[in-house]
This record gives sequence, C-alpha cells and structure tokens, in this order.
Amino acid sequence: MRGPPHAAAVLLVAAAALCLGGRAEELEASSPEFNYPAVFNFGDSNSDTGGRVAAGFESIAPPYGSTFFGSPSGRFCDGRLIIDFLMDAMDMPFLNAYLDSVGAPNLRAGVNFAQAGCSITPATATSVSPFSFGLQIKQFFAFKDKVTKLLSKGMARFSIRHIFRCCGYKAKWKMSSAVCTHKSHADRMNFD
Repeated sequence: MRGPPHAAAVLLVAAAALCLGGRAEELEASSPEFNYPAVFNFGDSNSDTGGRVAAGFESIAPPYGSTFFGSPSGRFCDGRLIIDFLMDAMDMPFLNAYLDSVGAPNLRAGVNFAQAGCSITPATATSVSPFSFGLQIKQFFAFKDKVTKLLSKGMARFSIRHIFRCCGYKAKWKMSSAVCTHKSHADRMNFD
C-alpha cells in the first residue's frame, strides 16, 4: 500500500527546493504539471530500483526493503527512493530496472536505467561498476530503437510525444521535460 499522496508531494517540493536552492512556496506555485505518459530515469544508487541486482553484481539482503516492501526490493535503502515518491506523486507504478525489464511486456510507465555504483564519467578498470552515465544513455537509445521497430511492425501500442527524464547522481537531481528548447535533443529523446 502506498503512502498518502500529500506526503509524497511535500517530500518532492522539499527535495526540489533543497536541490534548486529556491523557496518551496515559489517552487510549488511555478511547478509544471506532472502529467507524463512515461518516465525514464538515469542515476546511481540514489535511484537504482534493482538494476545492480539484475546485472548479477550482488544480491541485497535485509534490512534493505524492510520498511516499505517487507523484503529486499533491489533498492539500497529500507524503503522507497526519491524516484519511487515521484512515481507515486504522478500516480504511476514504480519503475522497473532496465536490465530487469528486458523481455518484460509492460514498460509503458517508463524504465529506470540507474545503476548503483555508476559514475557520471566513463568506467575504468578500478571503477566500482562498469555502468556509467554514458552506458545508461546507450541503453536508453537501444531501448528506444527496439520500441521504434515494434511500433513500425504494428506489434506495440507505445507512443510517447512528451516524456519526463530524471537524472540523479548523489544529491544532484535534474528533472526535465523532453519538450525543451534544443529541438535536436528533444527529437532524439522522443518516440515518434
């Protein structure tokens, strides 16, 4: 069972105010409508919903997941992550990890490409994880290509014109709509 929606909204406004350095009242008054058909998330352990576990790097044992899910959920916390609260506030199901989603039929709410231990810079031989932000972006484009092929064959009903992207590394989150001013970037991120 999910928590009260107002609690998630308060948490989101507070987190955004801290990250953006603004006042919560101004942020709430000027915040966009969170009415997107899909969310694509990129990041590290702050938003990994099971990618590292699905990649086979490790298993997660209690107390992880014990507070909200009742058992380990692939998240490196005892409950929900910020991305979970965001999805809850948007009245959408929690995101599946990309590697856990390969072959799964329901990805309409979006996909989480985040991997615990990854960095914004390319992975090296001494990196904690071989997954970097660049690899997550490559995974997104591979996912987009697969969906585009299914759409062209009439095998899927998945059309996204406006998407919501989240990118969280440590305490720095960037949230943006694909309806952006740089048209070529928006075109690359949209499913048409």
